[in-house]
Amino acid sequence: VICGKQPQTPNSKGGSYHDNTAGTGCLEGKVQLEFGIIYKVSLPREASLRLFVHLLAKTKNRLLYYVNLLLIDHRSLLRQGEFILHMWKMPEKSEESSSSINADKLTSATNPDKASSMAIAILLDKYCYPVVLPKSREVGRDCGVGNDEGDAGERSQREMPNHLKKQFEAILSTDPLHPLSPEDKELLWHFRHECMRDPSGLDVGLAMQLLDCHYSDAQVRSMAVRKLETLEDDDVLRYLLQLVQAVKFEPYHDSALVRFLLKRALRSKRIGHFLFWFLRSEIAQSMHYQQRYAVLLEAYLRGCGENMLQDFRKQLRQKLETLQSSGLPESFRVPYDPGLRAGALLVRAKLTHTHTPAAIRPTLTQNRFFLCMQIEQCKVMASKKKPLWLQFKRADPTTLSKDPIGIIFKDGDDLRQDMLILQAVKRFLYSCGGYCVATYVLGIGDRMPQLTSKEDIEYIREALTVGRSEDEAQRHLLDQIEICREKGWMVQINWFVHLVLGIKQGVEKRST
Repeated sequence: VICGKQPQTPNSKGGSYHDNTAGTGCLEGKVQLEFGIIYKVSLPREASLRLFVHLLAKTKNRLLYYVNLLLIDHRSLLRQGEFILHMWKMPEKSEESSSSINADKLTSATNPDKASSMAIAILLDKYCYPVVLPKSREVGRDCGVGNDEGDAGERSQREMPNHLKKQFEAILSTDPLHPLSPEDKELLWHFRHECMRDPSGLDVGLAMQLLDCHYSDAQVRSMAVRKLETLEDDDVLRYLLQLVQAVKFEPYHDSALVRFLLKRALRSKRIGHFLFWFLRSEIAQSMHYQQRYAVLLEAYLRGCGENMLQDFRKQLRQKLETLQSSGLPESFRVPYDPGLRAGALLVRAKLTHTHTPAAIRPTLTQNRFFLCMQIEQCKVMASKKKPLWLQFKRADPTTLSKDPIGIIFKDGDDLRQDMLILQAVKRFLYSCGGYCVATYVLGIGDRMPQLTSKEDIEYIREALTVGRSEDEAQRHLLDQIEICREKGWMVQINWFVHLVLGIKQGVEKRST
């Protein structure tokens, strides 16, 4: 039995296994397990019983099958009696990534393939009446605190003097990296329930961490969601892919995170559009959480309105018609080409002779601009799946922007991984590491502490493209990166010299 990070090891009372009848492939036997849990005091609502089947070997044990059962169902009733659980088979290492396997092992759903899956029967303790989770504990979880702790929180709120309240608010507004004094720590601990009610002191990054697989407590997850409710729509879109994945770590279909996603998707058509396609992707690829995402998608479609629903139906119909009519012919094959130039020529030739609409509207966006393909700019990208870079220009004369729009056409791969990589790259560009790389590429990293002449100032102004437009500055940085790539061995020697000098300076400082 486990809840979050806290496992409870059972004590077994004997038992044996033996073959049933010849040819059935069944294994019969009984083992009694006692966990020493007092239901009224120490059983959390999110506690689950995890069952594993291992292959015992001399060198290493191997996990073959697994299944989970929530001990308290969605109606807050303690499960009783007999359950037949159809187990999930552990995939081979080459079939799925380790991250998806770890998420799948947390699912509370059973294997829908009852005909060929392994099943295990368990018999839980039975009582004369239904055993219900105390209502006061449920209400406490909804408002953010437990029953006894809620009373203590109300007392602490009434007893907090004004001068302490100002000090308390000042601590919450302090930078997270600022060290706290012993008095500040004591004040925070004394009024910790106030912190639960006010998530302003919680960082968004930490709130996202509280939604991962290590925190199943609804109280903790609800507090993280309350922090996310302060985000603007653009920020919600930035984290939407991760939030959809975090739904897997919720014990039940109904949760604060699910309600947050539904509320923001119904409030913003743009968020709803991306949520729709993320959910469709999960339903198609994630058997372990297919039912949960289907329930979430149905809830959204029931509330999104008829116009939005018709738009989704039209997009799905167009996608099916495109697949059936095969817009790209079967002869469209990109040959292996290390330089990718022959592939680009082939792509342009095929696109020229392939019937494409004069103007199209992108599927995964609510912006009503239309696009025309710029065939001369299309090419094959240097990736394992050889995706196509398709470039479009805006055909709508009313649009203000004239910048081209690039789209990556990729088949046979999970685009969600690409989205996460793009987010990581963007986060790196705004980080200290990205700043160090950029200043090194621009050649100003070693001149910053040596501003001793007018020439140094002019060099830095030129390197930082002071007075130029955003496009010119971006083009200048990309040109410098290209120079570093072409002169790779020179850059490596330069970097090695800087590294040796840095180590030498560090040794000299420590010796003095």
